[in-house]
Amino acid sequence: MLAFNWKVEYEDGTSLEQFEDGVENLYGDIDHSKVKEFKLEGENGNFKVVVNDGEIWAGEEKLKEGWGFPGTSKKAHYFIDGTALCRKWGFYYGPLEQGKDDSPDNCAECKRALAKRKGG
Repeated sequence: MLAFNWKVEYEDGTSLEQFEDGVENLYGDIDHSKVKEFKLEGENGNFKVVVNDGEIWAGEEKLKEGWGFPGTSKKAHYFIDGTALCRKWGFYYGPLEQGKDDSPDNCAECKRALAKRKGG
């Protein structure tokens, strides 16, 4: 099982870590208006997400949106910048695919949210 802790680097050079001095900071404590980098750090490596002019990048490629199968999910979820439209999954940066919006393998909530997003 992969376990990561998050760390946020702010534009002013300060940072906020998930655990500081034995106290857990909550994701809601992050000041999203000042985020420069969001990092996931774990025993098996790190993953860094960089915010550039309001766009989120991972490594050298702009993150895409599309359908993906996170973790142990039996349904595909539609992800935008690592978060599923149904909000049940986050921090997913695995393979994504476009199309197949009507597949029975897709999460029903994601399908409804995507249709609404597309104006349908």
